[in-house]
Amino acid sequence: MKKLLWLVALCAPLLCWAAPGDFVRGRVINVQDSPQDKLFPDQIGQRISVRVLEGDKKGVTIEVPPSEVSIRSETQKLSAGDQIILTETEKGFGIFDRYRLPAIAWILAVFLAAVGFIGRWTGLRSMLGLLLSIGVIAKGIIPAILAGHSPLLVSLIGGFGIAGISIYLAHGFRKRTSIAVLSTILTLVLAFGISLVFVYGASLFGLGSEESMYLQVGLGAGIDLRGLLLGAILIGTIGVLDDVTTTQVAAVDEVRKAQPNLGNKELYRRGFSVGREHIASMINTLALAYVSTALPMFLLLAMNADRPLWVLLSSEFFAEEIVRTVAGSMALIFAVPISTGLAAFFLGKKYETK
Repeated sequence: MKKLLWLVALCAPLLCWAAPGDFVRGRVINVQDSPQDKLFPDQIGQRISVRVLEGDKKGVTIEVPPSEVSIRSETQKLSAGDQIILTETEKGFGIFDRYRLPAIAWILAVFLAAVGFIGRWTGLRSMLGLLLSIGVIAKGIIPAILAGHSPLLVSLIGGFGIAGISIYLAHGFRKRTSIAVLSTILTLVLAFGISLVFVYGASLFGLGSEESMYLQVGLGAGIDLRGLLLGAILIGTIGVLDDVTTTQVAAVDEVRKAQPNLGNKELYRRGFSVGREHIASMINTLALAYVSTALPMFLLLAMNADRPLWVLLSSEFFAEEIVRTVAGSMALIFAVPISTGLAAFFLGKKYETK
């Protein structure tokens, strides 16, 4: 437990560190309600007095006019004592956002403590695997895509690395972990083919989100958005895929240990019985995960009452979400027989009991 507390203590300050540049932290010391700006009638007027907490103007108190405070609801109102992020412009300082890193640090610390207390070192190893996986994405996949490499190929290769790192760190270097990694890689290749067929078959071009529109201009103009969509589907599938493969291999291994005389076919049959239950829960999980991330956009599209349902469903945004869910779910479905079959073959007896 002491090691866990030291790890939390070392990580927390990193999250509270303020990035250099034209952004500085400030603390609200006084708030006055102000009439709404005629140019921004939908915003709530607040005149804010802020003390700068860092930088060349540390300790200076500044006044932020209502035109520089973007507040659209009563719950967003600032109060004295709130920490905010200020951005310096030619006209002075403006409020960029609230400063949330201390809260995020405590949230992550509580989560890490819960993982360590319940999962012990297995849970902490899985957290390390998650951090390394994020590192692969941040330092490998994203820079390679920005450098002009194929987003699909980069995501596929990066997916192999993420699968190996996360599974081995979480479950240790042993035979059944290697079987799970092999199953994950084979299923990921299959998911690659399924996604390719579905995306091209549905005439999707990766233009279903606002972020994709921004990537069409500026530095991101040369990025293959269709390949980016395919790569996103693969990476999104990995997160659930390793759960299916490791669970299936573990189920077959435990059945084998309980009944060593079972043959390969019987091991496969019993493991696949568990897999059917797993399929039902995982498909629901994956679908709801995709829907939850796109819920605001679903609401916006649903508010367009002038468009019939069939037109909305045919839009690229809805079609992308449908393809994401179906392609990912199909990969999970095939992961069950693949991982169960490999586990039964490598862990079971080489002959059938008579």
